Amino acid sequence: LSASSSVESRRNAVWALTRIEGTAARVAVRQALKDQEDTIRQAACHSVAVWRDSGALPRLLEMLKQETPAVRRTAAEALGRIGDKQAVPELLASGPKDRILEHSTIYALIEIAAEKETARGLKESSSQVQRMALIALDQMGGRGLDAARVTPLLASSDPVLKETASWIAGRHPEWG
Repeated sequence: LSASSSVESRRNAVWALTRIEGTAARVAVRQALKDQEDTIRQAACHSVAVWRDSGALPRLLEMLKQETPAVRRTAAEALGRIGDKQAVPELLASGPKDRILEHSTIYALIEIAAEKETARGLKESSSQVQRMALIALDQMGGRGLDAARVTPLLASSDPVLKETASWIAGRHPEWG
């Protein structure tokens, strides 16, 4: 993994390490999270997700801020699989600009299922963060979500947030 200049060889090493149990394999995969090649970092994120390797949490949180959208997406997916609620503020703050990355971030929030931490996103100034928190809370079974939290968003100046709030309110006739 560290000696080869071949991208394919290093990527194959990550996939081989994914099949190996034990601490040494997890440590080696964590090193691959720092490789200069995107596809190797993506493979390493997938490996971390498969093993739910919480030892990779600090590096994954860094990756949400610095990486290409594709690598950020796989980092978000790994964070969701790990399930540590410490990742929620970073996921909300990551501010994905494209729809695919936004979907992965929302799904990670749903997997983590930390209602209280996710609900803090409803108070953010960014309508995109509010929308991600709103969808995640709704998909967690609606825990942490009530009419009092959704109603103000129905008057949002952001049409996408307003439409999302309307969609969620429509799914809760008991709020009527």
